[in-house]
Amino acid sequence: MLAFVYGITILTLIPSHSGKSDKAKENEVFVGPEIKIEAHPYNEEYETNASLPINQPQALIIETFGQGCTKLYFVLDEASNGPKEYRGFETVNIVLSREQGVQMKQRNIWEKVHRMWSHVYQKERNNFDWFVKADDDTFIMTENLRGFLQYYDPEYPHYLGHTLRSRWEEENMVFNSGVCYTMSRGALRKLGPYISHLPSLPAHLALSHCIDREGAGEDPTMGVCLGGVGIRPGFSFFFFFLYLILIQFIQKKKKKKGPIIYYKLLNASGNTLDHEMRERFLIFRPDDHVKIVREDTWYWKYKPPQVKEGENCCSPYIISAHQYKDLAEAKYWYPILQSKYNQPKDWSKIPLPPRPRTFVYDAAQVTTKIDEFFNTENPPRGQRVFLGPGKEWQCWKCNLNDSSDIYRTDWWDGPIKG
Repeated sequence: MLAFVYGITILTLIPSHSGKSDKAKENEVFVGPEIKIEAHPYNEEYETNASLPINQPQALIIETFGQGCTKLYFVLDEASNGPKEYRGFETVNIVLSREQGVQMKQRNIWEKVHRMWSHVYQKERNNFDWFVKADDDTFIMTENLRGFLQYYDPEYPHYLGHTLRSRWEEENMVFNSGVCYTMSRGALRKLGPYISHLPSLPAHLALSHCIDREGAGEDPTMGVCLGGVGIRPGFSFFFFFLYLILIQFIQKKKKKKGPIIYYKLLNASGNTLDHEMRERFLIFRPDDHVKIVREDTWYWKYKPPQVKEGENCCSPYIISAHQYKDLAEAKYWYPILQSKYNQPKDWSKIPLPPRPRTFVYDAAQVTTKIDEFFNTENPPRGQRVFLGPGKEWQCWKCNLNDSSDIYRTDWWDGPIKG
């Protein structure tokens, strides 16, 4: 079952199916996901017991891709005095410790998102297989999402989306764009205990840390939190080529040709790119992606040169499209997107997605040493990092016996030793 959180964030959950192994077997297809969507609007002000305005993205979501969801939630911050339901769909009110409001230019999105994930972990972690977060100006192709996820075991800690790497070397941050990303139940179970016990610090001390703070930047922070428990977006490009060389060697020894290599190539693409290294999770509109050419920008930083651009940028089975903030434009484009991308398909005739891999990157652009867990040489002090099995959530360069160290916490690091 999939569940979505929409608005500032979309959360998609897929229902739990018993009897599955911890790791997916080759070509195994899991039970088709049901979809639950939780959606929140951008902090509009409501009167007590008011109804959400009918002329809002929520209505459009319900009428288009919301039809492909098993369950749909709208997530609000409690201070907005939002309704208990909207057109028959339940709302979830998240209690925030900070004021939230567009008029006051206070967008404490990270607090809303981490408290939402804590809520989902506590209430829903055993009820769904997959959880999808997205912005409220994002269109989700639920048919393509189901088709993609059916090959992935939700018990394994998957974190899937459009991977951004621009802050990797300087801040040890690799993350999936908050436009739309997916976490498996296995990932939520690993993350949940930690994200439910975050200490608070001012933002200027914690922009590269998994900590409760004011401000936005929820997607890079989510990447840091998941990285702290050993979950990176979802194999160095160097290993990609070694893998292909190995497969070709095996193929030559067995004197097999053609389809075998194609299949292995297909399964070595890594993360959510398709077998031709095209994007599935789009962070802009499809028509805008075809205009993006490779250049020295945050979008292309550390992306392998084999990732496609221009007219060949994107998979024909895209999962998300973004930047439909104008309601009139959304009303025009959503039915078109629904008709073009979100219709039933025969997935037995469509190339398989890659095997589960961590993100691919261009090693030629990296100027620092990277360990086997994708940590850089010198993460920011106090950042929680994963250093191997049994060494998750380690406080980098912290003095854990010093009570004045602002990054240590009794909950995880234990009391100071006397």
